Amino acid sequence: MSHTNPIMNAMNICKLFEDAEAAVRWMMAKKLLKSSQLCGKCGRELHFRTTGINNAEGCKWVCTTHACKSWSCSVRRGSMFAGSKASLKQAVLLLYYWGNNTTVKETAEEVNLTRQMVAKYFKEIRLVLINSIEQTGPMIGGIGTTVEIDETKITKRKHNKEWLVGGICQETKDVFLKQVERRDAETLTSVIQDNVLIGTRLVTDCWCGYNRLAQVGFAHDTVNSLNFLSPNNALIQTQNEENLWRWLKEYLKQKGTNRLRNLNEYLAEYVFRRMHPNAFESIIEAIGRETEDS
Repeated sequence: MSHTNPIMNAMNICKLFEDAEAAVRWMMAKKLLKSSQLCGKCGRELHFRTTGINNAEGCKWVCTTHACKSWSCSVRRGSMFAGSKASLKQAVLLLYYWGNNTTVKETAEEVNLTRQMVAKYFKEIRLVLINSIEQTGPMIGGIGTTVEIDETKITKRKHNKEWLVGGICQETKDVFLKQVERRDAETLTSVIQDNVLIGTRLVTDCWCGYNRLAQVGFAHDTVNSLNFLSPNNALIQTQNEENLWRWLKEYLKQKGTNRLRNLNEYLAEYVFRRMHPNAFESIIEAIGRETEDS
């Protein structure tokens, strides 16, 4: 967690925005807003300006070149908040309430926005998470660790990507979750190689789709799919994986979705929250990386 000007609650966020310039500069420091901009006419670097009104929306970037006649742009340009109807204060509060797993209904009441706007904003956050996990999400396992692997169906509806493959490390509880169209050996081996470090001890059920794992650098044990235990060694089990499916399905139920539409977004959110106990600070960092790269 960042130790620079930490914000821990909604009251502190509101207090920060009492000084509009300080709030905008804080957002720039966190890379939620770009800390520099180029003129859309001459290409030169713009100058940061504030109006006499103490409102974050009054801060802008201005070109001082005479030929450009004070060409200007919003501080939101190039950020996640460009084009949003929410104020910058509301935007940061939305991040805070999302980070605290507050419902759309409760967040709408706290931030004074419609449920539709909050739901749309939360969706944009989940889309950021997909990129964040792909870019920064570590492969799980490693030499000396055991990862339990299994596949399940989140919904009974027919869909091209109806299988969900998951793994959980017994030692660290790190997880991966991937949607797949098939659970054949080629697909499962590829998914596992992309998400689990070579040298890891893998535990799966006896499904034939896992038969190639020992050939590609993994130690591989199997369990009885009826009781999740090996008949020869009680220490070989996939009970953590079964618990993961139960927790995930309960999480999706709480989110009001148990269907495959947008499932990848909710899977990303679930994994992100497991990886980052302080989801508020972590989502700020993830958005900051996207803003910096845009």
